[in-house]
Amino acid sequence: MNRLLRNIIESCIRNISGGLGRRIRYLYYRKQFNSCGHKINIDENVYFDYPQSISLGNHIWIDRNCIFISSRSGKIEIGDGSHIGIGSILQGHGKIIVGNYFTTSAGCKLYSTSNDPHRCFSGTLHINTSENDLIKNELLIGNNVWLGLNVIMVKGRIEDNVFVKSNSIITGDIPQNSIAEGNPCRKTNERYKNE
Repeated sequence: MNRLLRNIIESCIRNISGGLGRRIRYLYYRKQFNSCGHKINIDENVYFDYPQSISLGNHIWIDRNCIFISSRSGKIEIGDGSHIGIGSILQGHGKIIVGNYFTTSAGCKLYSTSNDPHRCFSGTLHINTSENDLIKNELLIGNNVWLGLNVIMVKGRIEDNVFVKSNSIITGDIPQNSIAEGNPCRKTNERYKNE
């Protein structure tokens, strides 16, 4: 299917409300994604750029107004039992690989690519430059990770069983069983106490 026809279809189905809209979007996108499990809820006004590089597990809810951006060389993988909260952005020109039972609260942003400020001599539109002027990262997120409101992640690995408090900025690794917060985000406590 050519890109123009895909854009027309997606524009038509993007804002159909209710259960009918979710069903139509699932039936359409399961053939567009790299892989797609069952029981996927895609709410209204969700945008997918290059869905061929997106893989979804089972029992996933993608809430309203989310944006998934990827590319031929990129990858976004979301594990089973995950909820992507309202207005979240996942930019997977690098790689975003997420385990099972992942949750983002509203407004979270995961960016795996950025322009290299040391190589951008003509702005960031890449008119006279190449993709080599980009910094690509792998964002690796374990199982049972929950990102609070407006959390931003640009680099690093989050191990299993982590809760990140609202408005934190993740630029490095976070160990398992952590409550983490701040800019840069760091472990401040244990999430689950030993009994």
